[in-house]
Amino acid sequence: MEPYVIALIAIGGFALYLIIVMVCLYEKGCLVKIHPMNKHKEGQIKVACVGDSITYGSYHLTKRNYPAVLSKMLGAGYCVNNFGFSGRTAMKDGDMPYVKDKNYKNSLAFMPDKVIIMFGTNDSKPYNWKGAEAFKTNLLEIINAYKALPTSPEIYLLAPSPVWGLKGKPVKFDIDAEVIAKQIRTAVKEMCSDYGYNFIDMYSVFDNKPELFQDGVHPNVAGAKLFAETVYAKVK
Repeated sequence: MEPYVIALIAIGGFALYLIIVMVCLYEKGCLVKIHPMNKHKEGQIKVACVGDSITYGSYHLTKRNYPAVLSKMLGAGYCVNNFGFSGRTAMKDGDMPYVKDKNYKNSLAFMPDKVIIMFGTNDSKPYNWKGAEAFKTNLLEIINAYKALPTSPEIYLLAPSPVWGLKGKPVKFDIDAEVIAKQIRTAVKEMCSDYGYNFIDMYSVFDNKPELFQDGVHPNVAGAKLFAETVYAKVK
């Protein structure tokens, strides 16, 4: 084999390796930047949006995610900040627990008046899921940390939106659609009933609407808009 052919094969192999590494790092959130904080002005109601990549805004939605749209809808009387981050779980022994993320600490330091929380999508993964009761216990610990703040914020708890496999393929990122539909949605609803949190059922809002998702998991621009409109109707 000619030396230049060997060199081309080596270069191609290395390029493929780099692509795989970049994709893995992106899915782990290593290539994702934390959203810059909006500065609170006197008299504004502070709203913290907490969650995973659906809250953060994946792909081209880093500036058109639902918290950004919600901020515009709520207007000048509110200061909305996005504390979501890719892959995060409510489960503290999950592969990427939110309580170990700097966004969690930042969201507490923000001293919010209202906290909008959505977890469960990544918790549904088979290596993270330990059952509904464990999920509720871990999520309650996160909520209690916010409730212990001097602002004692109002809690809005979202049941995760449904997920789909596209073109006959399985759901991406190891997410379990059945666990979300049959266990997590119910667990979130029960928590709201038991503790008096505001319940927002994103599952029912997006059920049978796969066209509002860009990869079967993350909302597209129209989906993010519907997310924001649904939250706005409860928060305003």
